[in-house]
Amino acid sequence: MDRIKSWTLSTLVVLVLLLSACNAATPTPEPAATHLEGTATAELAESVNVTEALNLGGTVAIDVLQSVAAEVEGGGQEMDYAPVARIAEPEVIASVVEALDAEVAVGERSRCMSRYLLVFHQEDGTRQTMGYACFQDGTPFLRGRFQEDVGQDTVPPQAFVELLDEVLADID
Repeated sequence: MDRIKSWTLSTLVVLVLLLSACNAATPTPEPAATHLEGTATAELAESVNVTEALNLGGTVAIDVLQSVAAEVEGGGQEMDYAPVARIAEPEVIASVVEALDAEVAVGERSRCMSRYLLVFHQEDGTRQTMGYACFQDGTPFLRGRFQEDVGQDTVPPQAFVELLDEVLADID
């Protein structure tokens, strides 16, 4: 009988330890020191020119996708993105690309998902995708591969925010 009690107690201790280990916060590793295109050192970039970093000069169209809740099998929802607009007018595209052609501050990564995805279609067939605006409160930020490796977002230029506000006014 004592052996059964001892085994039961040991099993409970192991289960408690396993459960507490699953719930423990896993420390986030420090990002590797990388550099962005045009940066001379391997230090983390403090600013970035989005147009240059993503080579947006050859953009021929910009798709805007908005986050939406999607039903999942078995109940519940998950977030996905659905196309809501396409910018195809050369003058508007040029204005958007020009608005991003400035050095912008790089900051800590936002703790929210992007409300929108902006897909820049290039004349060579490639695409560059950036997240835009915080899902919860709409705070403007840009998230893209220009700083993905270092886990940071950029603060978009005000001219870009104003242009996107015009485009998105008809969507929201």
